[in-house]
Parts: sequence; C-alpha cells; structure tokens
Amino acid sequence: MQQILDRTQESLSLAFASLARNARRQQQLYYATVALLVAIVIVSGLLLAGLAAARHLDARRSHIAQYVGTISLQLQGEAAFLRRTALTIAHYTTRHGNDLPTPALLDQIRRTGLGMSADGKYGILVPDATRRLWGDALPARIWQLEQIARPR
Repeated sequence: MQQILDRTQESLSLAFASLARNARRQQQLYYATVALLVAIVIVSGLLLAGLAAARHLDARRSHIAQYVGTISLQLQGEAAFLRRTALTIAHYTTRHGNDLPTPALLDQIRRTGLGMSADGKYGILVPDATRRLWGDALPARIWQLEQIARPR
C-alpha cells in the first residue's frame, strides 16, 4: 500500500511539474504574443504617421505647384502684354514710307501750336518750345500723334 501511495505521490508530483512547465511555457507564449502585438501596433502607428506626413507633404507640394503655375501664367500674361506694348510703340514710332500728317493740320500746328482734325474729333496741342525742340522731326512727330489720336 505504501508503494502505491509513493507511486501516486510521485505520479502527482510529475504531473504537477509537467503542469508547471506547461503553465510557464503558456505564460511565455502569452508575453511573447503581447509583445509582438504591441510591436505591431507601434510599427503600424509609425507607418500611419509616416503616411500622414507624406500625404501632408504631397498636399503642400501640389499647392506649391498650383501657386507656381498661377505665377507662371501671370508672368506669361505680363510678358505678352509687354511684347504687345513694345510692338504698338514700335508701330506708332516708325514712319511707314512717305507718311505725312494731314497738310492742313501740320500747317495749323506750325502757325499756332494747335491743330484740329478735318472731322473735328480731336485736336493736337504742341507748345512753341516743343516745336523748336522737334525741329525738322516735327512732321514725323505730328504724324505719330495723329495716328494715336485718330479714332479707329
């Protein structure tokens, strides 16, 4: 009977030792699983933060590209305006062939400094000092002013 009790006690102690080992192994697996899940959450958070930062930078980059495009369009418009202005000025400051102002207008300006167009829609006033300064270029200057003043 003692032997049976000893064997039972030994069997129980082996069973409890095996249960303790299994419990420790289960506890270690539990801690490892929890640590792995925490690591996954941290890595996921870092990835999400990185993606959010990249998205923010992409949005800022697109805004900057839009601003640059707007500025570029405005600069192109300004450049086109300047080209048109330069061409217009060149057109009005360049005499074409033997273009002369209306003889009556030129004569009025030479005599009095004031000339009225034949149709009376505009007048040109050239003070005496300006007429002297222009000298021989007076007909060309009067022609330019006449071209500018003439209604289209």
